Amino acid sequence: MTDPAFIARAKAHARPGGALTERYANRGDHVDCYAIDLAGAVAIDGLIAAFFSARAFQPERWFLKAIGKPSVPADWRALASGVRDDFAAWSVEERAADQILLCDYLKATRCWLMIEPFSSLSPTHTRLYFGSVVTRRKAAGDSRSPLFSALLPLHGAYSKILLNSAAARLRTSSSRS
Repeated sequence: MTDPAFIARAKAHARPGGALTERYANRGDHVDCYAIDLAGAVAIDGLIAAFFSARAFQPERWFLKAIGKPSVPADWRALASGVRDDFAAWSVEERAADQILLCDYLKATRCWLMIEPFSSLSPTHTRLYFGSVVTRRKAAGDSRSPLFSALLPLHGAYSKILLNSAAARLRTSSSRS
């Protein structure tokens, strides 16, 4: 169990043990992690559906459509339920009962979502995690170019917005279990 202190707004957080992104961190790729807590139980399929259908993800859906990688609600619902292993620009690299790791079609980035229930606390709550992996480019040898480094603060802010938006969607929807 990670820190049980309630996290009301998404913030940068240490990766929990067993995160599917660990191997990338161990080899020196950029790996980040953000977390937020919700009262009640949330299943991984609920988090996946809420994340990709959240209002904050809409601009990314428009961009994906513009590059020929469109999606419709049935696509992310099928991904969430395990019926599909691909969605827009991503495919499932690994899935566990509490998390999913998606790889983009260029094999350059990963998107990771995870849930961690805290049933020992009253009331029960669930920690939601979202993280990204940017793998090293073989030719350049490092993912940390000056442009990459300059964009990290913007990426961090966007990541928190995405996770907050997914949490808001879960609070107002019936996708919780």
